[in-house]
Parts: sequence; C-alpha cells; structure tokens
Amino acid sequence: MVDINRLNYLLQNTGDIAFRRRVKSVVQGLEIRDQDRILDCGCGEGFYLKIISELCRCQLCGFDRDEEVLSRARQELDSSRVQLVQGDIYKLPYGDGEFDKIILSEVLEHLPDDVKALREVKRVLKPGGILFITVPNSNYPLFGVQ
Repeated sequence: MVDINRLNYLLQNTGDIAFRRRVKSVVQGLEIRDQDRILDCGCGEGFYLKIISELCRCQLCGFDRDEEVLSRARQELDSSRVQLVQGDIYKLPYGDGEFDKIILSEVLEHLPDDVKALREVKRVLKPGGILFITVPNSNYPLFGVQ
C-alpha cells in the first residue's frame, strides 16, 4: 500500500488544492502494490507516473496521443522505470488483460466517442482490476449534489 506520509510530502508544493486532492484520491483509490502493472491512459506530461514511481516499484506505462507532451514526460521520467507510448486510445497497443490498474484522468471529455474508448480500456484491464476515472464536474467535490 502507498505510504500516505510520503504521498503528502511529494504533493506539498502542488499549488492547486483541487488537483492535489484529485491526485491523492486516484493514488489511494488504486490500492497500488509493488507488483502491479499500471497504465496511465492519457498521461500527458506524466504527473501521476512521476508520483507513483516515487511511491512503489510497480511497472508503469504511460500512453497519450500527443507526442509533444510525451516528449516533455520523457524529460521528467526515468525511462528505466516508465514506458511511454504514443497512439490512439481506440486501438491500444496492449494485450487483453495486460494491466492490473488503469488511470483515465481528465480524458473522456476530450473524446468524440467516450464509450468506444472505455471499451478499449476495459479490454486491456485484467478481470478484477481497478480503473480509476476522473472527469471535470461542476459540483466537485460534492458529487451527486443537486
């Protein structure tokens, strides 16, 4: 399990309080174990990958369609610990059930066919694995409040 004190330390200089809370929710919600294979699908510059790589010894993969942001991620991440791949979310280059955990944070709202993307992400998630999704919500952090 993740050391919450270490996580708080890593996030202490993150100025955006809502973002800090989201990162903590995602990292804790994934119930990360050292042997996990984790995909950050739509990883951008790799912030989640950076944090998780500081917390555990799991296998990390980042995937994004934008080569420019992946280039920035490559500058920030240890390539011996994190594999970064550019491609199309509708045709993920991974086998069925390849990942124990998948992060899909702030991605679905940018896609023309979110259902198709979710089906593809589900395909590469192991049965019983954890998929953690975040999307912008005007009620955050009060989900479900009308």
